[in-house]
Formats: sequence, C-alpha cells, structure tokens
Amino acid sequence: MISEKANAICLLRILSEYSDENHILPMREILSKMNSEYGICPDRRTIYNSVAVLMDLGILRFLHMRKTALDIISNKDCLN
Repeated sequence: MISEKANAICLLRILSEYSDENHILPMREILSKMNSEYGICPDRRTIYNSVAVLMDLGILRFLHMRKTALDIISNKDCLN
C-alpha cells in the first residue's frame, strides 16, 4: 500500500492518464481511482490540498472547482 503522503503524486498520475481539456474527472471518479489503483482513500480536502501543491509547483496550470468535478489541465511540459 502506498503512503498517504503520496497523494499528490498519485493524483497527478490519475489526472495525466484519465483527464485532459475535453475529459473532466468528477471528484467521485478521482476518489474511486485513488482507491482502486493505489489503495488510498483520501477525502475531498486532501485532493484539494494535493491540487494546491501541484499548482504551486507549476505542474497543474488551470483549476476550476465545482461541487462535482475538478477541471484540471496538466502542464505536460513538466511531466516530460
């Protein structure tokens, strides 16, 4: 099982693999994928904190939060 401290990295991998400008992941899918792929069960606040960390690092360049989804675009240049 992956440490809870790896939430931001796990979130980034999920967003990179399953979302883009045209495919938005609802929060419930993000939480479900975090659990099924990494065996961690973060709450919404943890996801928001992870997003903030990734934005501070310049890895995520856009964020629009709604009650049911995070609209996030990965900065692909940072991932290469």
